[in-house]
Amino acid sequence: IPFAGAEINATNRPPKPGDGTGVVHWLGTDGGAAAAWTNPAEAGRMAVTRSSDAYYGGGKASDAVGDRGTGCFTSGNKGPGQWYLFDFMGYEVAAAWYGLRHGYPHSSRSLRHWRLEASHTGRSDGEWVVLRVHDGDESLNGAYASASWALDAPRPQQSQQQQQQQQQQPEFFRFFRVIMTGENSYGDDRLFLSGFEVWGLVRRSEA
Repeated sequence: IPFAGAEINATNRPPKPGDGTGVVHWLGTDGGAAAAWTNPAEAGRMAVTRSSDAYYGGGKASDAVGDRGTGCFTSGNKGPGQWYLFDFMGYEVAAAWYGLRHGYPHSSRSLRHWRLEASHTGRSDGEWVVLRVHDGDESLNGAYASASWALDAPRPQQSQQQQQQQQQQPEFFRFFRVIMTGENSYGDDRLFLSGFEVWGLVRRSEA
């Protein structure tokens, strides 16, 4: 695959995590070289971290890029701003779509308020670009429910000149972060997430 910007997208319908498409799935097949899929974080092809680990039943952070729904969530009573961070390590992605899967076998505790952010460095004190804001979004509403959202619209904080540049030259990022900005549907601060995927252009990291 030529990594000057190879396209990894679903076609004809909105993509969803676990549908056999997307950059995370592609890494799980070692860039198409492996016949069998393996969790790319557990295979060392990407890294997943989170703000906290649950004391019981919260699974591993790497479960957030698994191929099926499972119990995967952060610890509670930690206050606002719980997050999952996805490091594509040797690659960068210019995302046109992204998708999430709920991390609980019931609609309870579903995400309702969150942001998707991206960064070149992944540093907590560095610059994170807000790609999409969700406020009262009820798209995730069921046991291990999944949904996806388009990211190709100009971001609200951009000037008109920056929007034109984005349309001409898509911006690539190595790090993506899902961060809670309000309580989940149950009314607590735990972030339940067992699926993350992005679709768009991918290239080898310049770092």
